[in-house]
Amino acid sequence: MGGLGFAPFWMGDDSPREVTLESITPHAHVVDGVTLIVADGALDLARSSRLRAVLRDAIDAGTARIVVDLSTVTLLDASIAGVLVRQRGRAEAAGISLVAVAAQGVVLHVLEVLDLAKPLDAYATRDTAPARPALPCCVADAVIVDDLVDDVSDAAGDTPTLAALDDAVWALLAEAAELDEEDPQRQRLRTRAVELTLPVTSQLAARYRGRGERDDDLLQVAALGLMKAVNGYDARRGHLFSDYALPTVLGELRRHFRDKGWYIRAPRRLQELLLEARKVRERLTHELGRTPDVDEVADSLEVSVDEVISAFEAADGYRVRSLSAPIDDTSAELGDVVGAVDPGFEHVENLQSIEWALRSLPIRMRRMVGLRFFEDLTQERIADELGISQMHVSRLLRQAYASMREALLAADQETADRTFS
Repeated sequence: MGGLGFAPFWMGDDSPREVTLESITPHAHVVDGVTLIVADGALDLARSSRLRAVLRDAIDAGTARIVVDLSTVTLLDASIAGVLVRQRGRAEAAGISLVAVAAQGVVLHVLEVLDLAKPLDAYATRDTAPARPALPCCVADAVIVDDLVDDVSDAAGDTPTLAALDDAVWALLAEAAELDEEDPQRQRLRTRAVELTLPVTSQLAARYRGRGERDDDLLQVAALGLMKAVNGYDARRGHLFSDYALPTVLGELRRHFRDKGWYIRAPRRLQELLLEARKVRERLTHELGRTPDVDEVADSLEVSVDEVISAFEAADGYRVRSLSAPIDDTSAELGDVVGAVDPGFEHVENLQSIEWALRSLPIRMRRMVGLRFFEDLTQERIADELGISQMHVSRLLRQAYASMREALLAADQETADRTFS
C-alpha cells in the first residue's frame, strides 16, 4: 500500500504501528462555527451517497454555513452535482448557506457547463473557507482509514478475530482521539470501529451458548461490552485493542449471567460460593476417584456444611422448568405430577374450627346462629321462631359473632405459641 506514512506524535519514533494513507473520503469538520466538508480526488457516483449523507448530517446539525472544499477534487460528475444542488435546496429551506469553493480545472468546467458555478460560489478562492485541520483524514494524498479497514476485512474474511483488526481499530480510534468532542468526524470514526469489530461479538458470545440464555440476548450483551471497549480504549497508550476489548466483552457476558441469568435471584455471596464449590467438587472427584460428600467440600473451602448446602440449593433458582413441559414421550406434562395443596383440607379445618367455636356459645346463641346460617332464616323469622323482637335477635347475633371470633383468635395464638416455643 503506497502513500504517506502516518505515526501520531505521541507514539514517538519507536512506535510499532504505522498507517499508510492514500485518498480522502468525504467527511465533515466543524471549524470556527463553520461546517467544512473535505474530500479529494474523484467525486463520482461511488462517492455520491457518502457525500449526500455528510451534507444531510451537516444540515441537520444546524450550523449557519456549510463549505464544501473542492480545492483538491480532480473530477466531479453529474451525480455529485445533483447531490450538491438538492442539498443546497434543503440548506436554504433551513436558513443555512451551502457553497462549494475553490473549484478548478475539469471540476470548474463541469460546474460551468451545468450552470452551477455561480450559485455554488465555485469561483471563490480557498482562502474563503476555513483551514483544514492538521489531521490524517484531511491530508492530501492520504487514505482515510476505511481503505486500511477494507484490506483487513478482505484478508481476514467475514468474521476476523479481534487480533486481526488491531491495527485498523487502533488507527480509527487514534485519529478520533485527536478530534474535538463536537466534531462529526470523531463520531464517524468511532462508529466505524464498532461496525468493524461487531462481527467478532458472535465468536465471543458463542463461548457462553448452551447455558440457558438466548443467543440474541448473548449477542446484545457482547455488543454492549464492545461499545464499552471502544469508549474506554485509549489509543495513545499504544496497547493492542484486542488486549483491552477481549476482557471487557467477556466480563460483560459474565456479569450478565451473574446479575440477570437467575430466575430466582440468589445473594452474591451464595453465587460466588457455588462457583467455588463446583470447582472444588470437580477437583476432589479427580483426586478421590469418586464424588466427594458435602463435608469434604466444606472442609476444602473452610466453610460450614450448611453454607455449602445453601449454595447448591441456590443453583435450583438459576433455571426453572415450565409446568407445560412434556414428560418423556408421553402426553403427560410436568404440572400433572407436581403435588399441590388440596383446597378441601382447608375447608375441613375451617368446619372443625367453626364447630368448636359454636360449641363454646350458650345454647340459645348457638341455636340462633344455626337458624341464621344453616337453615338460612332471616332475622325476622328467627324472632318469630324464638318469640323475641328482631332487634333482640340482631344484638344477640352480634354478640355470638364476637364471641366466636375471640375464641378462634385465641386458639390460633395458642397454636402459634406451641409451634415456636
